[in-house]
Amino acid sequence: DVNGVTREYSYYLPAGYDGTTPQPLMLAFHGGCDSSAGFSFLANFRNLADTDGFIAVYPQGLPEPGGGPIWNSLGPYDNGTDEMGFVLAMLDELDADLAVDRSRAYACGYSNGGNLVWDLACTLSDHFAACATVAGSMFQWTYDDCAPSSRTVIQSQSMPKRTVSM
Repeated sequence: DVNGVTREYSYYLPAGYDGTTPQPLMLAFHGGCDSSAGFSFLANFRNLADTDGFIAVYPQGLPEPGGGPIWNSLGPYDNGTDEMGFVLAMLDELDADLAVDRSRAYACGYSNGGNLVWDLACTLSDHFAACATVAGSMFQWTYDDCAPSSRTVIQSQSMPKRTVSM
């Protein structure tokens, strides 16, 4: 529950998860009009999670009026949905319920989910070791206001890897 709105996510525990050894987290944000269930198959991290030992998390966006699920963006397109609050609440809940290594939390997103990941890299950098986007643009206002509080590695499909720091 974030600001009176019920939010959802699903997760996949890697093979061999014992509930005592802290595991890294990979938050995978679906594109606009997609779903966490659909994206969990499109960006199927199960085999990689089993091999490399991390928890794959698939958050669910909220439907826009008359449309499919989307992620709210900061800036002029802001619809009032507190995505940053949702991400922080989700990280706290996962940390309380599972054995997670918060120092190894990662975020990736496709398209509209990639737009959100840019916001995460700029505003919640102290919660993520790295962020990556595929087909998700960084809006000009995100770029202009980007003030990460710690070093965060970011990777985009269309640009070389770089480290953003204050």
